[in-house]
This record gives sequence, structure tokens and C-alpha cells, in this order.
Amino acid sequence: MDKHEAAEALEFFATLLELTEDNPFRARAYANAARTLEGLEEPWDELARSGRIAEYKGFGKSLAAALKQLAETETFPELDDLRTKVPEGVLELMRIPGMGPKKARTLWQGLHITSLGQLEYVCRVNRLIDLPGFGLKTQQKFLEGIAFLRRAEGRHLRHHALEAAVELEKSLRGLGGIEKIIFAGSLRRGSETVGDLDVVIQTPPVKHASLRREIAKILAVEEAGESNLLKGRTEEGFEIELGLCDAATIASTLIFATGSKAHLEQLASHAKNCGIELTEDNLKGRFSSEDDIYRALRLAPIPPELREGRDEIEQARKGAFPAAICAENLRGILHVHSNYSDGRATLRELAKAAQARGFQFVGIADHSQSAAYAGGLMPERVKEQWKEIDKVNAEIAPFRILKGTEVDILTDGSLDFDDTLLAGFDFVVASIHSGFRMTKEAATERLCRALENPHVDILGHPTGRLLLARDGYPINTEAIIECAARHGKGIEMNCSPYRLDLDWRFLKMAQEAAVPVPLCPDAHDVETLWDIFLGVQVARKGPLQVKMCPSTWTADEFLAWTKSHGK
Repeated sequence: MDKHEAAEALEFFATLLELTEDNPFRARAYANAARTLEGLEEPWDELARSGRIAEYKGFGKSLAAALKQLAETETFPELDDLRTKVPEGVLELMRIPGMGPKKARTLWQGLHITSLGQLEYVCRVNRLIDLPGFGLKTQQKFLEGIAFLRRAEGRHLRHHALEAAVELEKSLRGLGGIEKIIFAGSLRRGSETVGDLDVVIQTPPVKHASLRREIAKILAVEEAGESNLLKGRTEEGFEIELGLCDAATIASTLIFATGSKAHLEQLASHAKNCGIELTEDNLKGRFSSEDDIYRALRLAPIPPELREGRDEIEQARKGAFPAAICAENLRGILHVHSNYSDGRATLRELAKAAQARGFQFVGIADHSQSAAYAGGLMPERVKEQWKEIDKVNAEIAPFRILKGTEVDILTDGSLDFDDTLLAGFDFVVASIHSGFRMTKEAATERLCRALENPHVDILGHPTGRLLLARDGYPINTEAIIECAARHGKGIEMNCSPYRLDLDWRFLKMAQEAAVPVPLCPDAHDVETLWDIFLGVQVARKGPLQVKMCPSTWTADEFLAWTKSHGK
């Protein structure tokens, strides 16, 4: 158990305390201890086992004892006890945006609500309107939150789906006779969230029967039967739909397994006009590749990422699609947090890791002073960081660390640092981190005012969304793109798998307006630097072109651009 997992255990215990006790101070002590644990440089488990953890502020005898047990057994008795007292459904209620422990406790202990379904019912019959601390607005907000969770049900974040796919492929590779394993569906289309895992396996027909039996064991299917389509479920909760085919039929199988449903419907309509019936049986054995199928329909080949039933059929009638960005095009990683704010790696560690993967520069963008919850930097601390960047750069040249900041956009659209300090950065990312309750008009005005500041270069995660957790604040994306274009600014696609914001659906609009879109991992440690590759997969859905992505430019090209809009 590392310190982050230990901190999560303390935070979870603090939540359980708030749900079960009337002593908010005790819960707050454990929550504060979790934050302290995150910032420790010495190994937390050694401090806990030796008892030296009690030397740190806020760690009393009971907390120190709990941490010692946590270090030795990965749990402690009080945590185990409270787990049994709080129904799982109550913890599920807390997934609703705006539902804190206090409200969840009132619903559980006052109204005996222990599931989303029960809460939805009492909201529908207006039971919360007169309940102290709730009211009509809260009731409506809960209904909206439940609707959001329902929409997200059965969906998984992309990086979790990729992890499950890797594990499944390892299991399948152990079987004999498999020539190809291709994951299709929304995973292949580069979608930001994924439902079930669609798998296509190419293997000789003589192997189908034996493979069906072996795959059925892996997928925990009781009876394989005679069908070459098997359905099962992984331990992580992913529904699996796996099809067996041979070399003669893989092209047609992939077309249908990749989808999307809307794309296939439009493709079938177009095929009918060409005198072709688009069915698997009709296409089987006639084509050696998916590209050949599209060409037979008098269309340019449509990359899997673009098969979403938007305007891709019409575009394919006109000719080939522009080349999309790929991982090999990347040169720099922007929007990276170091241990100066809430990151977990030093400047040198981040630079060395990026350099080792072939990158040419990394852009540090730690939080500004208002973000106290994230260790936001005061101006004096910024200047200390600049000095260290200069020192590290002298050691690692020609690799470069760029001096940046992720400055908070305040409620009135002004910025958290003054212009004099902002002028000293190589680049500035401006983001909203608080005050999310805004109308579309207010949010749009707030973002546009930030873009108008001559020192801002890039708008960070423009909607503030967290995939499968909360919708972003409403914005007029078209107006924001127009504002960015007018002032020569960029809008990031935040590549964190929890954000992927700017939404890929607006990449075409941004490029048509000549607004650069850097792929920014918003990394907080070395491992999350590589979220930039996840961003590439999703950005191909635009498709985002190389020339419009500052992450593909040299450091000199990027810095020339930041100086081109009035700094």
C-alpha cells in the first residue's frame, strides 16, 4: 500500500465517520491527516510502524495507532467496523453531484433511503421540498444527478477499458491457433468512454470449435454452443462480446463490430443507393480489407475513429480525409504539475522521464495562489521555481523545461496572478477551478474575458467536466472558439482520462477557426505524462491535424506562437 492508497483509506474512513457520528472534528482530523500523508517525503509506512508519525502535527494516539495497523495489515478495526454499518447504497448516493455526507446521512437515517431508486422516487413525489436543508432546488439537482448517473451506467473510462483489454488479450494469447485479436466497438473508435468490449478474433475455421470451448472458460460462459459469437463478463465488470472469423471474413466482421450504429445505418442507406445490400452475409468473403469495402461503395476509406454517424459519409464522397495526428508526431508535453504544487515528481524527474521517451520539451504549469487546496504557488515561490528550472535546463540541454502556470480564472474573469508576474512565464494556461454554478452566458463571458488577457496562451479544460462523474458547466463553445481565434489563443484538449476536454466533437470547429489545440495530459506524476497518448487516440476523432497541435511543434515554434498574440 503506497501513501496515496493509505490517504484514500483515511479519507474513506473520514466519510464513514461523517455518515455515522455527530462529531465532525474527528472526521476532519482524519481528512486532514490524509492530506498530510500525501505530502510526506519519508516513507509513510516506516513512520507509522516506528510511531514517529505522531511527531507530525495532527497525528494523535488513535490516528497513529490506526496508521500503524494500516501499514501492517492494509486496514484497521474501526474502518472494518464502519464498513459493515454503512449500506453500499448510501455510498452510492454520494456519487450524485452536490450530495455530501451530511445530506446523505439525513436521507439514510431520517428517511431510510439507501438506494438511488428510493431517492428518485421521493424526489418525484416532492418529499424533499419541505425537508430542512434541502428544498425544491436541491430536489431538482438530485434528479438531474441521478439522470446523469443513469446515462453513465454501464460505461467505463477509456483508460480502464484499455487496461481490461490488455488483460483479456493476455489470456487469449495463451490459446493456440489465434492469428489476430482486434478490439472493435467504441474502444477502436477512440471514444472517451467505453461500454462493452467488442473483440474480433481471426483464426482458421478448423480451430473454431476448440477455441469456442477455451474462450468460454475465460469468459465464464457456461455453454459455448455452436455460435461463433460468445458473450461474457470480466472480473472488472466489462461485458464482452467476442466473435470468431477467418481471414476471408475479417473485413466484413470488423465493419459491423466497429460500428457505430449510426454510422452503419448511414452506410447501409448509401450502399442501397449504390445497389449493394449492406449485410454481413452479403459482404463475407468478397473483400480483403475494410478499405476495399468503402471503395466498393465509391467512398474514401473512413478511419475507425470517424465512424460516428456525423458527416463522415458525405466527406468520404468528396475524397480522402486529412491525416490525423499520431503519437510519432509529438515533440512536447504541456500542462504538467510538479511537486511545487500538487504534483508528485520533481522538475528533474519529469524532464528526465519525458526526455527518455523522445520528447524535446516539457511545460510546467503549477497552480496559482488561490488554489490553496492544490498547493497553489505564491509569487515568491514561482520565482524560486524559475531559478530551479534554469539550473536543471543547464544540466539537461538540449531538452528544455518551459516556465508555465495554470492560473485560476476568478469569478469575474480576471486572473489569479497580476500581469507583471504573468509576463515572466513562457506560457500561461488559464482554467476555472471554482464557482461552477453559472449560467451559460456567465460561464462564456468569464472564459472569454480570460482569453482577452494578452498573457493567456491556452484555455484549460474549458467545460470543467469529469467524465462519468459530473457534467461540465454550460458554455457557448462556438463563442469561446471565436473569441480564442480573435485573440490568437489556443484551447487545450485536456488528456486526463477523467476530462478529455475540449470535447473531440468541437475539434473540427476549432481547426476551421485556426485555433491551436495542444494535447495536455494535466500530469501530476511521471506516469500520467503518458496520458498524452490517450489524448492522441481521442483527438484522431476530430480528426486533429498535426499543424494545429502545439504538442507537435518545436519549443522555439511554440514560444514564437506565445509571443505572437500581444504579450
